[in-house]
Amino acid sequence: MGRTELGSWSPISIVDRDIRLHFGVADVRLTLSREPTANWIRAFRFAPATRVGSPEFVSSSIRPFVAESVILWSVPPADLDGAWEFVKQCLQRANDVCQLAGVDAPGGSADSGDPLDEEVLLNAELRRRLNELE
Repeated sequence: MGRTELGSWSPISIVDRDIRLHFGVADVRLTLSREPTANWIRAFRFAPATRVGSPEFVSSSIRPFVAESVILWSVPPADLDGAWEFVKQCLQRANDVCQLAGVDAPGGSADSGDPLDEEVLLNAELRRRLNELE
């Protein structure tokens, strides 16, 4: 999973967006390019990302939910732009962590069943920062 036929890692992307307004709330449904692994979902869920928007949105602890190949999130309509940026940051972070940690690679922790723990996340983050310095 996560590798093309040539063996290179392929990031997950958003291929479709559907937004529906219900009773003053925007229900956001984002379709992913493929179903992510449990490790990718965990990296997405715990990604450090910045919220921008209304005080209620910024202070909310509610995060987007990943189910199969879909991201779901209900947000105030005025905060759709901020929610979109937040999801893009989480998506990028999850892709970066999984690529650097090799968790979607054959023999990586996704295939061995090992959970993506904090040490793996920290090591991936350190590698990312070192790559930025080079």
